[in-house]
Amino acid sequence: MRNAKYGITAIILLTSLAWLAAEPNLLTTRGFALRSQLIQYSGIISIVLMSLCMLLALRLRVIERFTHGLDKSYRIHKWLGIVAVVSGALHWLLAIVPKKLVQAGIIDRPVRAGSGGANLDGIVAWLRSYKGEAEFIGEWGFYLMVLLLVVSLVAIVRYKPFRISHRLMALCYIVLGVHSLVLIKPAYWGLPISIITSGFIVLGLAAAFYSLFGRVGVSKVHRGIIAKVRYFPGMATTEMVIDMPPSWPGFKPGQFAYLRYGDEEPHPFTIAGGKGKQLRFMVKALGDFTEGLHTKLREGELVEVEGPYGDFTFDAKSKQIWIAAGIGIAPFMARLEWLAAKPCSQPITLIFSAKQPDPSLLSELQKRAHAAGVALKLVDTTTQPRMSAEQLARECGGVDDSAVYYCGPVGFAKQLKLSLVDRGLKPQHFHQELFEMR
Repeated sequence: MRNAKYGITAIILLTSLAWLAAEPNLLTTRGFALRSQLIQYSGIISIVLMSLCMLLALRLRVIERFTHGLDKSYRIHKWLGIVAVVSGALHWLLAIVPKKLVQAGIIDRPVRAGSGGANLDGIVAWLRSYKGEAEFIGEWGFYLMVLLLVVSLVAIVRYKPFRISHRLMALCYIVLGVHSLVLIKPAYWGLPISIITSGFIVLGLAAAFYSLFGRVGVSKVHRGIIAKVRYFPGMATTEMVIDMPPSWPGFKPGQFAYLRYGDEEPHPFTIAGGKGKQLRFMVKALGDFTEGLHTKLREGELVEVEGPYGDFTFDAKSKQIWIAAGIGIAPFMARLEWLAAKPCSQPITLIFSAKQPDPSLLSELQKRAHAAGVALKLVDTTTQPRMSAEQLARECGGVDDSAVYYCGPVGFAKQLKLSLVDRGLKPQHFHQELFEMR
């Protein structure tokens, strides 16, 4: 994810420098002229970030490689969206508030300075002829974007409305993209800033239409048949085994896929194993789709599997420590299955903590760990606290020369990582699946 952060920072810096080059008199400008310049800058930064959001939402493999996993792509997508809306809010304040103050007679209307030296002809003149319409749709498009962002971030909103809100965001982007393209300052046309801004808008519009027409992930959809359903009541977890078609390309342990069953929206779940053309998933009851899932699934029925996605792979060459909390055991189950056939030389310790873990699941886990040559330590959180960083370092003979892989609650991960780093773990050696799609 570090490469993605550097790349996004470079894009923002390049855009900012191009804008500064287009505004050589910035430092000597005052009043409404300065406001006009800042309106342009805040709007440009906002639409560039929104364009990146649209591209990140396409689930393209080339982007996933750059961000080191779709889970990380969506984390970046989320925060870029928040920053884009904040920049858009500044743009809105600069554009709307002074107008309202002029209308109220509190401040004087500024003297128009013309087109800034630009020669308005051809496509620029045609775009500017729609200035009023662009301002109108941009204002209302921004209001809708803020509303949809709030819906996306509020955890109590169920998954289906969340998905619908994200589909509508593509429509919002089209409105805001057109608004931005029309209202680029005429004096900018022909300069690098217009090339950068319009280029990102075109890419964003293409991504938005791709999303609106339902093309995201279509090339990675495979139809499987449910072969087995099992329920672990102690962990409120449903196990599902799916027979996959010949088109299924296989997966790496640690990856996940989107499952679509019946008329439900696709939901992401970690792949918990599977040999050949079979896949296994372990789904904890956490929401509207997963609640009572074991009573909905029927063996022999079709299910759509989209994937695989993710880059939570176990490629470290040093000693490995795996930490799983609850349903976070899924990627490690897949890796244990893999290691039983292809053992590795480095020592591995798996620490699994869960509330009332199912005996049959524990038995299977113990067998898989034994076959894979992995040391297994179990923590029942109904009677024991989660293992602290100090205990973990003591149990594993130190962590300074280790790679730690964690899958479980995000809050605990942050605390654990800080404590482990204090005990010698290098921050880049803490690997975590950021399995939050909202």
